[in-house]
Amino acid sequence: MKTYDKSVKQTGMITKIGARTFANQDDQTASHNIYASVQHVAFLHCISWRKVMNIVAFAIVFIVGSTNTVQAQDDLLLKPYFSFEVFQEQVSGVSVPGFRSVTEFEDNEYEGEYLAIYVNGEDVFFIKIEYRDTKGIDSPHFYLNDNAAEFYTMNDLTFLMVDLPAINSILTLGSNKLENKTDFEAIAHQTGFLELESEIASWPSIIPPAYRIEGTLIEVNASEGSDTGYYRAEARVALLMSETVKNSLLKLMQDFDGSEEVFIRFPDETILNLPFSSIEEIDDFYAPQSIIRFTYYIP
Repeated sequence: MKTYDKSVKQTGMITKIGARTFANQDDQTASHNIYASVQHVAFLHCISWRKVMNIVAFAIVFIVGSTNTVQAQDDLLLKPYFSFEVFQEQVSGVSVPGFRSVTEFEDNEYEGEYLAIYVNGEDVFFIKIEYRDTKGIDSPHFYLNDNAAEFYTMNDLTFLMVDLPAINSILTLGSNKLENKTDFEAIAHQTGFLELESEIASWPSIIPPAYRIEGTLIEVNASEGSDTGYYRAEARVALLMSETVKNSLLKLMQDFDGSEEVFIRFPDETILNLPFSSIEEIDDFYAPQSIIRFTYYIP
């Protein structure tokens, strides 16, 4: 097991979580125990789970070979939008004050994240790209390049988190050395992730233009056949939630048969399955710029 031998203070609950604590455990057991410990801290102290997980970067330097230890099914992996190779290329030229260059890269596929770790003696800095969940950053402190962001300090550790819905990712920078917000913002810009745009997803031809939801389309997966067994094809699409999406759905429900509200039936019997039981619920379940998914069933 390859670890960074450094203990970290943790919110009055765990005073030392270090490599030595789990030295006699196999990789999978150690990883499970560390994550369980910080989850316990998050629960007791009402701290954001994502924020607590950022502290783990200073408790261990991410167990190497996790993709060999934990064999996950491909359909369960929450992978970032782009490849690990793209991440390495983007980060390799980044200059971090007080650090020479990247000490180590990590491809934590099972956790849906890529990391670049900088170590200089007892000082640590990391750059992390992780799979963006449906909500992104709930309560942004400010906006960086029009992206929701949070800058905060926890237990002498400083973090910057930036929501990147265009590439379905969260960028996190963390350090026990750097503290200046301006430095963090400059490094975030250096990575190029703030300016990295997603490839434009396009609607499949099997969905007529009149049936399509207006808004920012970020993902399309069309396939022959259907899980239901009754349709010749289906198309799963993901958009970024916005007023445009909501208004488009309202129009589709008015123009076509949307009386059931959980789906819209088109004249050729194509079905658009909706991820809510009532259109009035959409604002409660989907924040602006969150990911909202739909499925079309084509007869």
